[in-house]
Amino acid sequence: MQPPIVSEPPETRAPTKPPTQATLPPVGPRALTVAIFVLGLGGLLFANSWKRDFWEPDESLFAQVSRTMEASGNWIVPQCSGVFLDLPPLAYWLPAGLHKLTGLDPRVAYRIPITLAAVASLCLTYVAGKRLFDGRIGFLALWIQASTIYFFCRSAWLDDDLIFSACVQLAITAFTFATRSKDRFWLAIPGWLGLAGACLSKSGLLAAGLVFGSLLVFLFIEGGFTAVRQGFKRIRFLPGLGLFTVITAPWFVAVAFEEGLQFWTQYLLNGHFFRIMSSPVDARPPYFYLVTLLWAFFPWTLFLPAGLLHGKDRLKRHGERFAFVWALFMLLALTSISAKKPGYLLVIWPPLSLLVAAAFFETRETFSVWEDLLRQGVSRALPALLKTPLILVLVMAGAYFGGHLEKVPDERVQTLLADRNSMNWALGLAVLASGVLFVVSGRVRKLVLAKEVTRSAYELACAAAFLLFAGTFFFAAANPFLSGRTAVEKLASQLPPGAALAMYGRKRSAVSYYAGEDHALLHLDYAGTRTPDDPGLMRLQEHLKQPGAAFTITSRAELEILRAQFPSLGAHLIEKAGAKLGWHEELVLLGNH
Repeated sequence: MQPPIVSEPPETRAPTKPPTQATLPPVGPRALTVAIFVLGLGGLLFANSWKRDFWEPDESLFAQVSRTMEASGNWIVPQCSGVFLDLPPLAYWLPAGLHKLTGLDPRVAYRIPITLAAVASLCLTYVAGKRLFDGRIGFLALWIQASTIYFFCRSAWLDDDLIFSACVQLAITAFTFATRSKDRFWLAIPGWLGLAGACLSKSGLLAAGLVFGSLLVFLFIEGGFTAVRQGFKRIRFLPGLGLFTVITAPWFVAVAFEEGLQFWTQYLLNGHFFRIMSSPVDARPPYFYLVTLLWAFFPWTLFLPAGLLHGKDRLKRHGERFAFVWALFMLLALTSISAKKPGYLLVIWPPLSLLVAAAFFETRETFSVWEDLLRQGVSRALPALLKTPLILVLVMAGAYFGGHLEKVPDERVQTLLADRNSMNWALGLAVLASGVLFVVSGRVRKLVLAKEVTRSAYELACAAAFLLFAGTFFFAAANPFLSGRTAVEKLASQLPPGAALAMYGRKRSAVSYYAGEDHALLHLDYAGTRTPDDPGLMRLQEHLKQPGAAFTITSRAELEILRAQFPSLGAHLIEKAGAKLGWHEELVLLGNH
């Protein structure tokens, strides 16, 4: 017989304690709250972009290729004053396709895909933070990422860097999630889609190296070769490679069939091999990215040491190992490449944001006294940092009202200063925005003294985003200095209707975009001096010596070299007008009579 079950009297049972806030797992805001904030940030990132022309050096290039693709109907071979195969077509397809569908102003339509990629990146940062850390860290990380100077500015910047970065982020995040699950194989599918998007936006070779290299190191630290083998099995490597090929191969086959050897030379050799080994353009020293991080990740550069130290000491945790390996491996890989541009670094913005956010919320372990110093001690500098913009604005206002800015020898500056109403409005807005930050600095000081550094981090993120948003109202004033439209339109205004127009020397996409729509623009390569029948020289002579009026746009430096090399052409190189392009270069309009 079974012994009878005797229940304990109610008064002898141990009382059940209700869960307290300390025993509950940390959670972040609700999904609806996050969605509202992300959409709001997307609006800030895109704000006033319709007032901004296509700025140099890259935006006018992508605008010109996208416009040519849409106008010609050739969606296979990108063109800019000839075939342009340096990059795959995704960064042209999206702007051109959206403009064709909507008919919006190109300054709006072309930039919408970039802002959508930025919003997608913020969402992925939050999802990775919530799954591998907790919801609070994911939410703060997306705020940190959005409020850095460089990410905010590039979120409506027409080029391929942010699209490539978002695709790489999707790939590494999805693959990492797949390695954490035994049966949900579908988690790897977005990763292969992201890898295909990165291949069609910049470089499949670079994307694969960054993603699979980071993933391999992440898994090896976790469990050696066994974890690597198991992890790559879970991302369904061979089926995924088949999906990747199905998506990317059609364009490569089509353009190779149409352009032949030129595609392999321009895309593979110039766009990959030479840029990796010994790039003729954008070649920078090894420390270039470290210097770039100092200003591009600002104001969160102050907390980068805390974030990196936090990740290094906690590699046994999945989240810290994921973010630390991702950031460090990709930084070292990009540093080893000869061609270096600040935009390439956007691929490490999400992991750095996660590490900094995790450092702010760390309460479980302390490995070094440096952690508290780098978090709490550096936070004490935030009030002074938030007061700095007001001081700079007051100095600028004093220089303006004191007449000191009128001494700047630049026609564009003088034109800007002559509009008193606009200048007074701009200074008033600047004082208002910096004054708000000055008030916020007092709140931050109280939070820091109360050791509520996490709340102070949110205050800093909001203040930085607000200041950057206020800066978008100055786009129109910055156009003459950062866009080629003012300079090119000034030169084009001197052209008679139907006149032959050529661009000599280096291809300037701003000239192609702003002058090429109303005039048939011919590009003339540099003329050679070795033989009289040099093709470049013969085309230049044919253009300059034609009976009718013919005009040429080139730079001041290229004009001096041309006159020194070919004195006989001097009679056909008559200066008609000049205009400043950017901060240093001067464009010159030449006539042949």
